[in-house]
Amino acid sequence: PLAGLVSGGVLHASRGQLEEAETEETKAAEGMVRVLGATHPDTLRCRANLLLTKHQRGDHTAVGQRTVVIDQLALLLGEDHPNVVTLRAERRLMRSIDPQPF
Repeated sequence: PLAGLVSGGVLHASRGQLEEAETEETKAAEGMVRVLGATHPDTLRCRANLLLTKHQRGDHTAVGQRTVVIDQLALLLGEDHPNVVTLRAERRLMRSIDPQPF
């Protein structure tokens, strides 16, 4: 179910349906925190996706928050990890980093 929310959020965002994307990405990020914890790489990736959507919807505070989340992910995975590079390029990640338990 959470993986579907991640994919759905990315799909909505790619279609310009940012309100729907934010709804799904919020549910995915909240679920990831519950299941995996706040500092798990997948949780951080979901939060980065959500914060990109929030910024695109006009929340200017989301930029700084997203930078912090990506920096946390870079500490775990390395600055040159493809997921970190993708997020720093202001693109969303569709796939999970680690196999999911759900």
